[in-house]
Amino acid sequence: MSCSKLVTVVLASVLFAFASAASSNDTCEDAKKCDKKGGVLLPAWKPVEDISTGESVLRATVYLMCLLYLFVGVSVIADIFMESIEVITSKSYSKTYPSGKTYEVKVWNETVANLTLMALGSSAPEILLATIEIVGNNFNAGELGPGTTVGSAAFNLLVISAVCVSAIKDGKVKKINNYPVFLCTSLWSLFAYVWLYLMISVISKEVIDIWEGALTLAFFVIFIVNAYLIDLHGHHLVRFVEKRVMSVRSVKENGMSTSMKSLENGNPVFDNIDSITNLYNNAKGNNNPPEQTVGRHCGHVTRADIVQLLNKNRRLYAHDREMFKVKSIESVTSLLVEGRGKAYYRKHKADIEHKKREYEVLVEQMMRSMQSVDQISTERNVIFADPLTTKFPESVGVAKIVLCREGPFTYTTTRVQYRTADGKALSNRTAELKVNETADYMYAEGMITFGPKETSKAVFVEICDDAEYEEDEDFYLELWNLEEIPCRDPKYKPPTLKDRRVQCIILDDDHFGMFEFMEPEIEVSETSGVVILKILRLKGCQGHIRLNFEVEPESAKPDKEYVPPSRTFVDFLEKQLEAELEIQLLNNLELEKDITKSFVVRLKSLELLTSAENLTEESQPEIGSCNHCCVNITAAGHNEDSMDMLLTASDEGPNDSYLVQFKNVCRIKDDDNTDEPLSCWDIFSFVVLLPFRVAFSVVPPPGLWGGLPCFVAAIFVIGLMTAIIGDLATFFGCTVGLKDSVTAITVVALGTSLPDTFASKVAAQNDRYADSSLGNITGSNAVNVFLGVGVAWFTAAVYQRAKNDQEFKVKEGDLGLSVAVFLGLACVGFAILVCRRLIYKAELGGPTVPKYISCLALVVLWVTYITVSTLNAYCIF
Repeated sequence: MSCSKLVTVVLASVLFAFASAASSNDTCEDAKKCDKKGGVLLPAWKPVEDISTGESVLRATVYLMCLLYLFVGVSVIADIFMESIEVITSKSYSKTYPSGKTYEVKVWNETVANLTLMALGSSAPEILLATIEIVGNNFNAGELGPGTTVGSAAFNLLVISAVCVSAIKDGKVKKINNYPVFLCTSLWSLFAYVWLYLMISVISKEVIDIWEGALTLAFFVIFIVNAYLIDLHGHHLVRFVEKRVMSVRSVKENGMSTSMKSLENGNPVFDNIDSITNLYNNAKGNNNPPEQTVGRHCGHVTRADIVQLLNKNRRLYAHDREMFKVKSIESVTSLLVEGRGKAYYRKHKADIEHKKREYEVLVEQMMRSMQSVDQISTERNVIFADPLTTKFPESVGVAKIVLCREGPFTYTTTRVQYRTADGKALSNRTAELKVNETADYMYAEGMITFGPKETSKAVFVEICDDAEYEEDEDFYLELWNLEEIPCRDPKYKPPTLKDRRVQCIILDDDHFGMFEFMEPEIEVSETSGVVILKILRLKGCQGHIRLNFEVEPESAKPDKEYVPPSRTFVDFLEKQLEAELEIQLLNNLELEKDITKSFVVRLKSLELLTSAENLTEESQPEIGSCNHCCVNITAAGHNEDSMDMLLTASDEGPNDSYLVQFKNVCRIKDDDNTDEPLSCWDIFSFVVLLPFRVAFSVVPPPGLWGGLPCFVAAIFVIGLMTAIIGDLATFFGCTVGLKDSVTAITVVALGTSLPDTFASKVAAQNDRYADSSLGNITGSNAVNVFLGVGVAWFTAAVYQRAKNDQEFKVKEGDLGLSVAVFLGLACVGFAILVCRRLIYKAELGGPTVPKYISCLALVVLWVTYITVSTLNAYCIF
């Protein structure tokens, strides 16, 4: 469906929602007068009646300032609450996969965690407000709780989405990675408010039966299960949808349509949504090891993560030290910040840029302490072979030797001459001069020309094959007479040859091979995480061979310094010349300097797994003299020390000490090590937050006993503060003449949603994908109805039936139209996001003008919702 058709359908649904809701609101009531009895917890400010205008303004100002201050306090305790949830959901266990590797696997599925505990953490005030209001009103319905639920949903979907879309730099985009789950939660969030409207306006008008409340809670369970299954098997759903769509496509006169042919050829049909390719990569079951990402486990980053990233950059920028340094600082810093989750972004929303600068300094310090990489001169062009030694089987036909050019002046033209030279292998020229000798390769000479912007060229040499067994032989490719057309750059310097002689080894593939380790001894740091041993295949490359090995512990103990591999064999396939044996190291940080622990890997036997028709006594496989490799594990050196500093700075795990928590109360800034002077804002923030810091310091630390005590205590404090906020909001509304329904969708909804707005903006700017910033909104909106409204109304319906033998009544009034208007505008908001996905391949960012047009449209939708709901509340609409 095109964007124009989608918008047309959505606008029709908006008009229908407006018409149906307006017609259902037949009654109009004035704003409530202040109750002399007070609220749930707070007493009334007496006298309640016959007060002057000046005193009303004074009271309204006091109520509003108290509300704003409590919103700040709720934000502080909600951050602590989210940290405890992060601790609970980050629990993991070790799992060994069929490959033999062991990974840490989270107990909680990420989608389930986001839609249960995480959603509860970000929406706890709204959820608790609905329940507390019901209990405080003697289990009678109120307008503040449900109104806040709908108002927060509108603000979250429309305003927070607008903020996230505009937070990305011009031209850059970020998309939702787990798109099937996002579509699932989006549909459920719309259904949640459709169900809410049906309960109060259609099924049993203005009456909530017990079965309706129970079904609302059941929908929460069904929603979680559905999202979990989509997360695991989203790729199957895509295939099913594609087939269903294709089954109704018309077949053209000349045969199948283009889309049908695309399906027949195995190509994706929905070319406009690039996430389809990701769907097949997501959720392929539990038999595959998890993606080795960083920062997903309560903010921890391992040495193996950093080493893996640095090794990747080494390969990409092996001949450019400056680029290697720049890219490594950039990528490692991003790795330390991204993917931390909402708790981290809520905690550091004000100083995230300072954190990034701090990490950059530490990464640069670590880079300086590391050994330098092989560097190609940045002053002139350099010609070299890649690799320096080339191996190929005798039956290859034509050997390919790759020459590369690197340097600052690759826009010039460079020429280099080459010729082959005999080693043990003889060229056809040499063989003609000798008796009873056959040629191993054909002599070659010529000139290679690197044109502008060309960085690699190939030299081809013909190899002669025979059926006789012989030892591996080599010849050389010599480079000489390097020329380059000079450029006018004043910094230009003539090129140079890094490799003047390239070794080429001809492997006799009539032999099954001799196998041995590349090195008899290797030294590795305890912080490396893994040691990789290379096994070479010499004297041929025929057949499929299985090498059996064993690990012999010496001073290094199994399961303490290293993990014994689950598979004790290595396979060499036909024509395979090298294999890697990987052994995981355990970093227990107990090694002292100058102490080395070791173990030995020994090749024991081999098996021939292919037919042995050509096997002779001379060509049979064998194990060479270098049949063992001693692995020496050493203590962390200087570069590991600097890496420890980086990991310590980035590892902001949960605090599990009351002592540290009490000390943090008196800290003006989160980072005392910074040299930056205190600003007026730092001092003002400290003074404002100090009462809350002192009060909340008695809450158990998030890292204590798995986060459960903090979870229970924090949710109790949030409930207490939410009850006070509900009373103050009611007092403020009755003082200034605002109805509870209007107060709920404006003051209360904004106050409870603003902290999440800032956290979502920071997540959008620092995460690789938009899942944390945008994807969680839809799930939270659905949970607010199913869990927040569901628990409150189900409890009230049961109480009224059991205690008073009455029905639980909920006035349709302002709530019915508020829900209907939100539904219509939410459809438009989702249409904008889907159109951005179709057009720009991402939800966030994009070209400047369309980006800000999308933001403006989303904000206008929210303003429309507030305006229409308010006008209806006062009988103007």
